[in-house]
Amino acid sequence: MWGVQTRPTKAQELCRACTHACSYLFSGLPESARMELASLMRPIEIGEGELVFYEGLPAYGLYVLCEGKIKVAKRTKDGRSQILKLLAPGEVLGEKTLFDQETYTCYAKALE
Repeated sequence: MWGVQTRPTKAQELCRACTHACSYLFSGLPESARMELASLMRPIEIGEGELVFYEGLPAYGLYVLCEGKIKVAKRTKDGRSQILKLLAPGEVLGEKTLFDQETYTCYAKALE
């Protein structure tokens, strides 16, 4: 049989191992389609306490949380942090940027 066999990318390996079917957004897709999407993804590691993005930053990308927890919050006028949501593995972050948002209106911080 002729063909080219390529090794799976790190993103594909993570997606295949994911018990969350690569989030609710992709759970209805067959594995072959999820693997094709994963080949377009780039895995990044965010350490505890690091920001994924912050308010005012040009909006870029869709994130699928593989492990850990992310806090999405907004600064109030008096400087306090108002938590908008907490994300767990399998959840998606930044989906609003796919439509019309030019800058992030909140920040996302890794909790673990």
